[in-house]
Amino acid sequence: MSSVKTRTAIVAAKIGLTVTVLYWLLSQTSLLGLRTAFDQIPVVVLVAAVLLHLLVFLLAGVRWWLLLRSVVHDIALLHVLPSYYLGIFFNNLLPSSMGGDAVRILHLRWSGMQTQTLIGSALVDRIVGLAAVLLMGMMAVLIARPGLVPQSLVAILAGLTLSAAVVLGLAWTPAAVRLLDRLASRYSETRIRRWFIEVAALGHAAASARRSVVAALLLSIALQSLVIAVYFLIARSLDIAAPLVSYFVIVPLVFIAASLPISLGGLGVREGALVGLLALIGVERHSAANLSIVYLVVMLAASLPGALVLLMPRKPAHSREVSSP
Repeated sequence: MSSVKTRTAIVAAKIGLTVTVLYWLLSQTSLLGLRTAFDQIPVVVLVAAVLLHLLVFLLAGVRWWLLLRSVVHDIALLHVLPSYYLGIFFNNLLPSSMGGDAVRILHLRWSGMQTQTLIGSALVDRIVGLAAVLLMGMMAVLIARPGLVPQSLVAILAGLTLSAAVVLGLAWTPAAVRLLDRLASRYSETRIRRWFIEVAALGHAAASARRSVVAALLLSIALQSLVIAVYFLIARSLDIAAPLVSYFVIVPLVFIAASLPISLGGLGVREGALVGLLALIGVERHSAANLSIVYLVVMLAASLPGALVLLMPRKPAHSREVSSP
């Protein structure tokens, strides 16, 4: 099978999975029930939820800027934010969960920045975000009263956290740095392999800037807390009585599920994961389905300003980059 046919088959499979999960999700509720759910939520709550999610996206853009600034000198925040927000908008439309990352990288690349630098910083941005949600989930497990969080969720979260800690711990050891140096020297004459090594080296440089990483991690915790606040506000308006601490365990798992490259921009998988996880703590499926759909509408509304970036003129970055090994 040719590469084109393979990619077509993968996209078709993602579309099929997305449609299937969305059909299942809608089968858990009804159009009348969904309309009732929207009518039940005060307008002020919906507006507040959209505004909070706008803030989430802006803070996420600041996080990428902090990491990018550790390998690129003097790059302005206002130069990075439009590219990031454009990526957020396209993340909901493209067939890959990394599609938004590709768009923000390409948009900023058109301003004259090095592709390897952008990819390396975007990878670290993803890793920091994942570390934050896992950390928040484990903290919630520790402070939750016994029996509140099902053991199955605790086991999944603990396994993911331990795996991430081991991988990241190995990646940032002196041995990893020496390995990158050896690979850079060995493949200095091979264009493609050298390119990937440069990406890894620049990503490692961004992750080694401790102040930037700590600031990005704290920012990630803040913005993920805002996402949880959005879920909680909507849930309370829908008379879902699940305690706040349970969302600090469930939402990180939903985030991880949505990041898997098995559907269109996480669509369907995110909502299905939320319904399944809330069911484990006693929330009725139709209520959880309504919550997932309302949240989806809020998130999509908050991402719409990204489309306006297409109307903005692109300007050079006027920045100086750190050389990779």
